Amino acid sequence: MRRAAWVLVLVGFVAGAFTAGGSAYRLVQSNRQTRGLEMYGSVLRIAGRSPLSLPAGNLAKQTDLRPLDLFSNVERRLRANYYEKIENDTVLAFGTADNMIDSLGDPHSRYLEPDQLKAYAERQRGIYRGIGAVLDVRKEQPPANQTGKPQQGVSEEDEDSWPAYDDPVDLNSVARSPEGTPLYRYEVFIVTTVPGGPAEAAGLLPGDVIRKVNGKFIFTKNLDTLERMLLMPVEGSVRLAIQREGAAKPIDVSVPMRETRVDLVTSRVVDGVGVIAIQTLGVGAAEGVQAKLREMAASRVSGVVLDLRRNAEGTFEEACAVASLFVPQGPVAWLKEQGGKMRAVDASTQDARPEVRRLAVLIDDTTAGPAELVAAAVKGRGAGRLLGVTTQGRAGRQDLFRMPGDSAILLTTGLFFGPTAQAPVLIEGKGVVPDVAVTSRGSAQDQALQRAIAWIKSGGAA
Repeated sequence: MRRAAWVLVLVGFVAGAFTAGGSAYRLVQSNRQTRGLEMYGSVLRIAGRSPLSLPAGNLAKQTDLRPLDLFSNVERRLRANYYEKIENDTVLAFGTADNMIDSLGDPHSRYLEPDQLKAYAERQRGIYRGIGAVLDVRKEQPPANQTGKPQQGVSEEDEDSWPAYDDPVDLNSVARSPEGTPLYRYEVFIVTTVPGGPAEAAGLLPGDVIRKVNGKFIFTKNLDTLERMLLMPVEGSVRLAIQREGAAKPIDVSVPMRETRVDLVTSRVVDGVGVIAIQTLGVGAAEGVQAKLREMAASRVSGVVLDLRRNAEGTFEEACAVASLFVPQGPVAWLKEQGGKMRAVDASTQDARPEVRRLAVLIDDTTAGPAELVAAAVKGRGAGRLLGVTTQGRAGRQDLFRMPGDSAILLTTGLFFGPTAQAPVLIEGKGVVPDVAVTSRGSAQDQALQRAIAWIKSGGAA
């Protein structure tokens, strides 16, 4: 418990540093605790931040500085005893920040180094590199018949048993009981492939679990390692071993890596019905949807189908703006913030909200994150009908805190809930359930879209 409190203190310092970017760094080197702060301050200064504006004496009286003292001792040992001279302080700074965030145990809270931040920003604009896919991390329970302490190391023939999940490549990815019994492991899976990207062309599917990359087992708590291997290169290729539901053995796939660009918002008219697809809820998506709605209103379409499938990235703010185009005044979501406080997020004011006669929304298990907020708002406020399958169930609000050193922290700052007339509806781990269950996967025709168009043309009849 005490260690967790220390972590929160450190993260608090980071958050404070973000809001006090231009403040002067003032420390009085008068005691051991203050020297611990000096080490931590140097870490933030390397990243371009001045962490403190309070006099060191005041800060020392208010804060438990033992974790900072620990960092100071570690730094001194490294510099005094490591067999090679440490030339690059930036490596130490990035490593410290990365491990602080990792200690929270949240795979979606991450420290982004400059190249990762650049890749993140590009994805928000529809620019995808590498294999062209959206990846995520989840926990997987061990097989029911697995008992006792797991073996250390596995052979190829053990690949489909639980010990393979405890490969020495990344032992930290397996959580165990005090007795050593494996409780769960973290695994990386494909949420969705990018339309027209290499992963789609190679036949990768949503839900595929990445077991190996270039012959090595990959189990990890976050995406840092795999991001640089799979989501950032623009040349070459990578060999993947994929675990697919229903397949007896892993599937080996070679995937080229390149840049893939997609439009945030696309539209078409099908049989007198407007169809708007949102690829990602990045900055500008709401404006794009609003422009498409105006075009369709001028064309006098009988209704609109909003396609949120294969939409797994974006921002909370953009999702709220899109939901506000369809939902009248009132909450589009509820946000659970630090300390369990629930706050209503109201629809933004629209000067001239385009009229939508009838609205159908398409969702499935590739609908994740901010897109789930949009779907939950439409359903909970009775603004339209949802068709498809239950969404991913990833409802964390991710806020990006930038650092002048071209790095940033992507932090989960809350969980959003769906609005209803009764009480907020949990989305995290549950997903948004459609009004009409229909799947198009494995079919040559888009049955969900056809059902949505038929419903709109029928006048919205049940």
